[in-house]
Amino acid sequence: MIRMRKFFAALLVLVSVVLCSCAYADNMTFDNVTFNKDYKIKGYASVRLLGFKFVDMYAQWFDGKANGKVSVWGNNIVFNSKKFHDSHHDCEFILSGQESEFAWLKADVMNLQKVGVNFMKEISIKVIYDDEYEFTGWVRQFNYDYSKSEVYTKIKDAGVIGWPVCLSPADEMTISPMYKGHYAFGCTLPNHVVEDKESPLRMIINIGGNELTYNIR
Repeated sequence: MIRMRKFFAALLVLVSVVLCSCAYADNMTFDNVTFNKDYKIKGYASVRLLGFKFVDMYAQWFDGKANGKVSVWGNNIVFNSKKFHDSHHDCEFILSGQESEFAWLKADVMNLQKVGVNFMKEISIKVIYDDEYEFTGWVRQFNYDYSKSEVYTKIKDAGVIGWPVCLSPADEMTISPMYKGHYAFGCTLPNHVVEDKESPLRMIINIGGNELTYNIR
């Protein structure tokens, strides 16, 4: 009899957990999301897209060197090959290569939960080309509190203008309740996919099981 009561008590706890999980897992889907509009996922997060472009490179701090040293001439980070190899630099440029480009979508994510959240661990990216080909993407994070975030990459030949240096994934940050995290949703795409202006191309952002679709074209 005692064993039976324990069994039913354990079953009740299990059912309660499942019901709570299902209630929280009422995931949302947003199609054809646009810029400068807040997409609110109740009790979880609010997402706002800020801008999109194709790029050949982006700047990133070395692991543990965020807000570190850079050589600056005017308002330009000095560019020398892929990486800064000497002690005067704490960042690098990540290059897309000759056969591809980066799709780069900037976004803010506000934490609506009551605890801190590392959204870097909860976001996944994919890009769908011509409703058939799928490319796996990635996420980078910014910290605008760093004074060196005001140092922008301005390299004329690469068309890289007005971007802060992003954090290394090793230095990803937890976002406190009601604060915004700043991100770039990226994906490496073949030149043909970028240059084909006729076929549909969309980026799908999955954040905590919730899905937002941005139509690149």
